[in-house]
Amino acid sequence: MADDEEEQMRMAIALSLGQAPGPAPTGGAPEQNLFEDEELRQSMLAMVSEEVWIWLVANTTPELRGTTTASSGKGEMLAVVERALQSQGMTLGSRDLWASAEALATSPRPAPAASPTPAPTGPTVQKAASDRFDRWDYPPGAAKRRRVDADASPSGLTSIGMAPVPPGDAQALFERVFGTAATNDDYGRWENQAFTFSDAPISRFGLVQRSGGPCGVLAPVGGFMLRFLLFSNRPPTEFPFPNGFPNDDEREASLVDALCYVMFRATSASRYIVISASTGGNPSAPAMYQRVFDTIGDVQQFYANHLEQLLRQPTSVMSFVYSVLATRGLGTVAQEMDEMDALLVGRFGHCQQELLNLMLIGRATSYVCDGSEYAGGNPETGLLVTGVPDDARVEVGYLSQLEANRYLTVGSRYKCPEFPLWVVGSATHYTLLFSLSLSAAKLSPAKELQQKADAAFNKHAVDIEGGMATPDKLRDIVRELAVSYPQLNEAAIDEARRAIGQDQILLSADFRMWAAQKLLPNGEPPQAQSTTLFLMDGQSPPGPSVTKVVVEVCNIDTNMAMPDQNEFQATIQTRWPGHIVTTTPL
Repeated sequence: MADDEEEQMRMAIALSLGQAPGPAPTGGAPEQNLFEDEELRQSMLAMVSEEVWIWLVANTTPELRGTTTASSGKGEMLAVVERALQSQGMTLGSRDLWASAEALATSPRPAPAASPTPAPTGPTVQKAASDRFDRWDYPPGAAKRRRVDADASPSGLTSIGMAPVPPGDAQALFERVFGTAATNDDYGRWENQAFTFSDAPISRFGLVQRSGGPCGVLAPVGGFMLRFLLFSNRPPTEFPFPNGFPNDDEREASLVDALCYVMFRATSASRYIVISASTGGNPSAPAMYQRVFDTIGDVQQFYANHLEQLLRQPTSVMSFVYSVLATRGLGTVAQEMDEMDALLVGRFGHCQQELLNLMLIGRATSYVCDGSEYAGGNPETGLLVTGVPDDARVEVGYLSQLEANRYLTVGSRYKCPEFPLWVVGSATHYTLLFSLSLSAAKLSPAKELQQKADAAFNKHAVDIEGGMATPDKLRDIVRELAVSYPQLNEAAIDEARRAIGQDQILLSADFRMWAAQKLLPNGEPPQAQSTTLFLMDGQSPPGPSVTKVVVEVCNIDTNMAMPDQNEFQATIQTRWPGHIVTTTPL
């Protein structure tokens, strides 16, 4: 080894042991960076080799390392490692990291930053210009020509360019999903679930669930399939769908599109990791194979060409979860959770909220509120929880029986998604609710105004949770709202100042009321008297089944109109309050 290479490795080893070479920083107490915490180092060595650790220390810049205290955890360390690897074109679990570290160990060490720079709060890489999501152009008749005897054995997977996932990375993925105490029954619910279409004519657009657990993945994927099937160039206008819609090609194309769209939304980088997990053997030491792609179009091509090997096998749904996790990055996922050690699959194989959110919005957050809020709406708890971030695009929404039972409140972002598609969660199961009418998903004018008024106010608030701003910000708040409502001119600003800007504190509730009086002087416009929806339940047995759901405006107390309503009807009323809900099996 050359002298300069030996010196670099010596410095790396010294740093990994917390023995920073060179003069100590001057002026104030020295900063402790993430790579100098012995406890965190030992945690990371449980996931990566010593050689990889040394390389990470030698090849990450101070701004990537950031500073930390003894309260930092493994999740923060993993996020830093993810960013370090992304800066070199890799991700944790994407290839044999030992070989990567060995190959890069002699690369020049980045020059230290001229001045301390705060650690970035998210991925620093962006998607390549060529990496964009488009509907897959499926060759007509491809489904009929597909091989049904595709080889999903290790040799078969290697023949299509997949390579073994390093055991430590495979173990980390498994433990993030199932933990270390998963029972064979819980794991078995996932080990025997492929992406299988329903054979029943009325539900042939949907996926079949063979056992409890994977519905938290199948329902969101089914939602994105309908997003492409129903709201495309030639959407059907009636249900049951006529003329054998969708045909086999359309079903397969929508499945490939749905899976790839979930992966595309799960990362800001142009790096996608497709994983296939084996069946049988020791579930706590899973064997996985992977292939890495730089564009989502290549992933679509890969899934479409090898659909039988990758999507029709007993572990296909579980493998897709691993693929999304590896693509998102374990460190990023851990940081998004309110509890970094939370599992994605709980008792009886049930999907946790973090996994459902990861499928729906590409973020593994733990709650369903809009943005962040204090638990129970009480800042004194000191517990700030995160649901659907402001910048998350919600195309498939979510409704929860837990809201009907008054355990939580689902935010308007999930209740009013871009498309009339909702995953419906009960205590033990997830199903898919949909409508053929886009208007079913829209916010009422009053709700839309409230949401936009709150967003404008919060941009200039001094206390978002308390809903308070200083009166001198009123002009900026009104101008912010005027982006959506151009009729709010300078005269409107003066009017707002006279109406609500005279006190020492400006309250969001007062601004919301003023905006409603100004922009909706005649109150809420007339709304549709009824909305028709359909509920797809892929559980087999007893289904799959489809139920027609009609919600109608009610002018009397719905508790009196529906004295014997069930929990599903009560859940639907969390989205359509003041409506009667009737159901009819089809």
